[in-house]
Amino acid sequence: MKKQDIISILKHVYSLLAVIILVGFSIIFCLLKIKQEQDKLLGEVEPEFWCGTCATQFYEREINPEFSIGEELFKNNCAHCHAATTEIVVGPGLSGIRKRRSWKWIVKFTQNSQKFIKTNKEARKLYLQFNRTEMTSFEKFTEKDIKAIFDYCEGN
Repeated sequence: MKKQDIISILKHVYSLLAVIILVGFSIIFCLLKIKQEQDKLLGEVEPEFWCGTCATQFYEREINPEFSIGEELFKNNCAHCHAATTEIVVGPGLSGIRKRRSWKWIVKFTQNSQKFIKTNKEARKLYLQFNRTEMTSFEKFTEKDIKAIFDYCEGN
């Protein structure tokens, strides 16, 4: 076989490989686009019940009418400084707080944090940890209101 014939065959092989690679990338790109579209559609669907379980937020709304009240109270009063998750915003995230503090502590701090900081060591420590940022006092909140807020935060 001549050198020119070998070069011609190699050119065809390389061209064929390039086409296969381009087709492969095109297929992968299309599959990723389809997956993105499916994920987008799935994100817009209301949670469904599966084998006796469901999305926590949907479930909480169904069995606990206070959940919607808690959501409204949280969004109107707390969301400026707190996340309903564990994420820190200005103050600590509120999800899981009932595992970290007693209920009595939470109620006292929520209703009048400035007064509570003066008498409670843990409250003072939290105040110092968050750069001496004073939390607004919510003396108008009843225990039921506060419970509704934290039920909402636990359900997110």
